[in-house]
Amino acid sequence: MTILLSSPSDLLGAKLPFLRPQQPLALTVVVLTMTYTVKNLGFQPLMEESPIFMSSPLQVGLLFGMLCLRKGTMLPLVVLLLFDSCFETNSKVHLQVQPNPVFEGDTLTLQCSATNHTLSQVKFYKDGKFLNISVNNSSLSIKTTTVRNSGNYSCSGKMVHFEQVSQLVMIEVQELFQTPVLSSVLPPYFQEGRPLVLRCQTQLHPQKLALWSFYSFYKDSHVIQDKSHDPIFHISEIKEKDSGLYQCAVATKDGLIQKQSQHFEIHVQVPVSHPVVTLRHEAANPAAGDMVEFLCEVQSGSLPILYSFYLNGEILGESLASTDRVASLRISAKPEWSIQDYSCEAKNHVSKEMSEPEKFPMVVLSASTNSNWTIAWILASLLGGIVLATVFLICFFRPCKKNAFLQDIHIYASVKKPGKKPQLSETATNDLDPNNTTSQESLSV
Repeated sequence: MTILLSSPSDLLGAKLPFLRPQQPLALTVVVLTMTYTVKNLGFQPLMEESPIFMSSPLQVGLLFGMLCLRKGTMLPLVVLLLFDSCFETNSKVHLQVQPNPVFEGDTLTLQCSATNHTLSQVKFYKDGKFLNISVNNSSLSIKTTTVRNSGNYSCSGKMVHFEQVSQLVMIEVQELFQTPVLSSVLPPYFQEGRPLVLRCQTQLHPQKLALWSFYSFYKDSHVIQDKSHDPIFHISEIKEKDSGLYQCAVATKDGLIQKQSQHFEIHVQVPVSHPVVTLRHEAANPAAGDMVEFLCEVQSGSLPILYSFYLNGEILGESLASTDRVASLRISAKPEWSIQDYSCEAKNHVSKEMSEPEKFPMVVLSASTNSNWTIAWILASLLGGIVLATVFLICFFRPCKKNAFLQDIHIYASVKKPGKKPQLSETATNDLDPNNTTSQESLSV
């Protein structure tokens, strides 16, 4: 409480209406602040009066002295008086809360009151921060409460010449039901053609088990099932277009309290179709060392798709397609690939398929390869000619040497003495050659 005095003499005549000596005693500090100007001394006020407000009779005020008695300063006179208080011990401020307990959606009423006193300028606080003021009414209503309204509340009110503050009251707003959780009833393996079953789960407060709850389902923020008592959402056969972000919501009948689940992503997997493999090259028949390109394509299938290229069952390479359903492999042709089977395989997370085999075209030799083969053929031909000529000469000269040898034998036999029989070796030798007429004539002579 503050009493402003215009002069020191007003202190004696001040009326203190709150003094009631017949009441129980309590130590009360009353600070009386007076500001005046001593014109005779030429002092001028430096600042306006600063009264001290006493919010409780048990608070202790600070005792101020004379400040800086020099020209141009203010001279406040502070008098500390001790009185026997007349305050009633039961005149306290109370904060009442209705209803109790408080649930989501309820209207919360705060009532500030004092025993045997009427409050004015009632103020309400939440967690130490000013919330609202009521000049003529001592209550405050908060409609459609939520858990965000939980906290420590208090109030203060003015009684006659002073103000009192109530004790803190903890208010905890109870949840009607928990935040729902959306999940898949079937294993989380979403393949095209299979069923989809989603469940929206929540838990009611034990005191609100009879509460009617309404369930709604959303896909990509669009309603697909609105306000149903059934917490199940079902699709008999899902397709690729059913992929998206799903969400469910639980609400009361009046819709004042509504809670939504987290998003649940569903990606429907589509099996790959039968792939088709093709071969691209510039010439009708690629030459050895030319770049050729294998292409493998499917008409449908969930991405990404892994493509593998084969030649006679042996893998040539792989390619991963993340944005399109076609892949290619560039590689140099080899001579041994001529008239061989090539194919491709397409595989994703759901299935894999193999293409029909195709025949690789005849691989022709390049210019450099032809020249090398020509040189080799020429060298082989020359070598073969030399061998044939050698054999021919050997076969040609061998009969000539044999005839010369027979002539030498004939001359040797003709110079022998007459009457001497030819040696057995000479006769036998000449007889071995029936075509030798010369030998036969020599023998007859």
